[in-house]
Amino acid sequence: MCSSDLEFVSAIVHDIRSPLTVVSAMASLARRRRREDLGPLLDEIQQGARRIDSMLTEIADARRERLEMHPEPVSVAALLEQVVTDQRAVDGDRRYHLQTQSLDGVVGAWDEGLIRRVLDNVLSNARKFSDPGTDVVVFASWRPDEIVVRVTDEGAGIAAEDLPHVLEPFRRGRNAAGTGGSGVGLANVANIVRLHGGTVQLDSIEGQGTSVTLRLPASRAHAGERLPA
Repeated sequence: MCSSDLEFVSAIVHDIRSPLTVVSAMASLARRRRREDLGPLLDEIQQGARRIDSMLTEIADARRERLEMHPEPVSVAALLEQVVTDQRAVDGDRRYHLQTQSLDGVVGAWDEGLIRRVLDNVLSNARKFSDPGTDVVVFASWRPDEIVVRVTDEGAGIAAEDLPHVLEPFRRGRNAAGTGGSGVGLANVANIVRLHGGTVQLDSIEGQGTSVTLRLPASRAHAGERLPA
């Protein structure tokens, strides 16, 4: 095993051990608490388990030749509203702004679960790499035959020399040290978006923030028109 592989394995072990430590600590504490006080501890345990599951799923998907895709009509505006609302619920430290333009009746023939993972991952990165009290802006607009979603944060940014590589599996910016993650999240984002016939673009200035632009095929369903299957 080469040194880069060893470094990757070491990083993955570290990142998985972190939520496992939380789960173990919360479980030990739960044993000493009264039944009525267990709610917050069980929430922490559940959140830690979800983090582990998400990381393992990302790693497994990064090794697959092709993801399974089950497209269905998805309301773009409704999905974005739900994803941003969920993000606000788990992170009260940053200000999330959803700005939309011309999204009435716009639908995508997407695998909703996969596209949700894309949006969750991009917003999660915005949260991880920006300070409390900063803004995360989600701007979405419809153009003929496509939807453009741009997520912009005021975080650490990505070094210019790292930017061309962060969409590759198991590659992270050098300033990502100390933050949780599997190192394959953005690679999976790019893979899922390509699978849907779209593109991903990253623009970033180190120390100022990052903008992730997603372009995905979409169409506008007019009144009485059947949504695409």
